[in-house]
Amino acid sequence: MGDHLDHLDHRPQCRNARSGNEPDRHRGPWRHAWRYRSDRHRDLRQIALRIYVFRLSFFKRPWSLFYFFVVAVALVPATGALSVLRVLRLVSAVPSLQRVIGGLIAALPGLGSIVLLMSLAFYIFSVMATNLYGETFPEWFGSLGASAYMLFQIMTLESWSMGIVRPVMEAHPWA
Repeated sequence: MGDHLDHLDHRPQCRNARSGNEPDRHRGPWRHAWRYRSDRHRDLRQIALRIYVFRLSFFKRPWSLFYFFVVAVALVPATGALSVLRVLRLVSAVPSLQRVIGGLIAALPGLGSIVLLMSLAFYIFSVMATNLYGETFPEWFGSLGASAYMLFQIMTLESWSMGIVRPVMEAHPWA
């Protein structure tokens, strides 16, 4: 940079790195904590700037909400493991990934309807299993919760043949 623009360089670590005099905050056991703290401040500045520029329309744009959610989760102190979600900000840099994520988000209401319908069918079959097999196998089908759990176990094919179906079919051959 020219001499007349030196006052605009707000990156002292870059100037010092060129001269070999690195600031003390980048040395020692706290260097990772400093980097994490500066990343959090950068994220907050970006969010604040975007909210300032776009005003209320910031909250109407899906990618802004996505970015806001990722940064908010990373800022919560108890979610250290979830700070990995900050990598998801890269999705906004690739347009084809934006279209895929947009399609997935647009499909969520339909998927919610499917989950609701399947939950209703699951509830109905749990009530039927409790009424049909609850007296014979009270540990498996004695209550609605136990029946729902057993039906989930059967649905996921986890030891359903030897563990559940065969003993039930010995007592109820028509099952």
